[in-house]
Amino acid sequence: MSEEFVDLLPSEIHRDPQWNCRKVVPRSGEAESPAEALGAEQFQASIRTHGVMQPPCVRNMGGDWWLVYGFRRVNAAELERPEEKIRCRVLASTGDEKMDEVNARVLNLVENLHRENLRPWEIAEGLYQVKEADPSLTFDRLAELANLSRPYVTNLVTLRKRAHSFVWEQFVRWGTKMKINYHDVLKIVTLPSERQVDAWNKLLEEIQNQAKDPSKKRGREKKPGPVKLRKFYHAVDSLKSRPSEYRKGLKLGLAIALGLKRWPFDASYNREQADSHGNGNQEEREE
Repeated sequence: MSEEFVDLLPSEIHRDPQWNCRKVVPRSGEAESPAEALGAEQFQASIRTHGVMQPPCVRNMGGDWWLVYGFRRVNAAELERPEEKIRCRVLASTGDEKMDEVNARVLNLVENLHRENLRPWEIAEGLYQVKEADPSLTFDRLAELANLSRPYVTNLVTLRKRAHSFVWEQFVRWGTKMKINYHDVLKIVTLPSERQVDAWNKLLEEIQNQAKDPSKKRGREKKPGPVKLRKFYHAVDSLKSRPSEYRKGLKLGLAIALGLKRWPFDASYNREQADSHGNGNQEEREE
């Protein structure tokens, strides 16, 4: 079936800013960063000069046109070209109100994921809203629709669902600014609700102490990926300054890490297998 389009003035397109998963959150007197300000200014100038080049998406609800995605484009057009109609893509109705809501929210999330580096809390909010629109939707299906991994989807929905209202509000407001990893917040939300606020305050205290003394590193060190481990493995023989027993032990440890050896050692190490693992997939990306 061919796509349907409709030409609308910006003022004819209804927008619910709370519905969009990409949000701009004021931060207690904090000015936007120079990069954010420049990006917004360039976007505004592009709309002023060229108009809206990529059609936003709308859906018909009770005779009114409601925006599905393209909030920045429509808002900018309303400021810069209020009398110029915008070509909009129409989201076809399935005839099922609940399914239409799910489809619209999934499209909003996926479109924003493609266009912007969404913050974890924005993705969590978007996924949670899709799940709320259709509670029968499985995590596997939700991950497939959003083109995200199932563990990531499960973690973010769990974070949004279990977070104490104060913890969620603070994570939204300060998470990006203070570089708080969503994994840290995920640990907090596994606690009973009454203990989450204290855990959040403790996390902030750790971050502030680490900022005062950078030598106090917080969290786990990043482990080397398989590509780097293979490079280490093939470089062991070049460590001529080290005793042979040291080199053998190091090589054995790397072989175990790469899955080329098992414990207990029931077979001799296969050098050909190591070489094939080391050279077989040059395009593999490091973790």
